[in-house]
Amino acid sequence: MKLGEVDTETVPRAQIPAFLAQLAAVQAALVARLLEPTPVTTKQTVDWAAQQSGLSSDYFYKNADTLPFIQRKGRRVVVDVTGFEKWNAKRQT
Repeated sequence: MKLGEVDTETVPRAQIPAFLAQLAAVQAALVARLLEPTPVTTKQTVDWAAQQSGLSSDYFYKNADTLPFIQRKGRRVVVDVTGFEKWNAKRQT
């Protein structure tokens, strides 16, 4: 069995406890990721974002390339709701 760049057949016996501790930490981190709820990504229109933020829809179209929550789908522009809500909350503080 190999883990990353480590060949378990060549790990010196004295280093096995440390290696097992590292392996347990990796395992715990991966289990924690599996137990996290899968985020639901919801998309909305630019008109929705404009209404929620009080900005014009033109603002979102003109700044689509610099706003991280805006995604282009061909000619269509969609808004990632989670990203928008974080951005809008920071903007209003």
